Amino acid sequence: MDSYTQWCGPCKKMASTVFTDTEVGSYFNRNCINVKMDMEKTEGMLVGRRYGVNFYPTLLLIKPSGELVRKEVGYHSKSELMRLAKDVARH
Repeated sequence: MDSYTQWCGPCKKMASTVFTDTEVGSYFNRNCINVKMDMEKTEGMLVGRRYGVNFYPTLLLIKPSGELVRKEVGYHSKSELMRLAKDVARH
């Protein structure tokens, strides 16, 4: 889950340069259910409280059961995001 806010510069940069990358999109679309949630909207605020999201962007890797697998705060480049995703998939 991409946890973001409308005013977050690094969130906007990831949305426009990292999440739109063909390799990133292909990998995540094959292996994940992808969700983007504004943490200042009603549902986002509830999710943010549940998983302790206080900084943006925050990436939440969550099992279908709702169990948090990993939480990563801050901007991630394409290579960082791919490394993170593949690391989580191995475990």
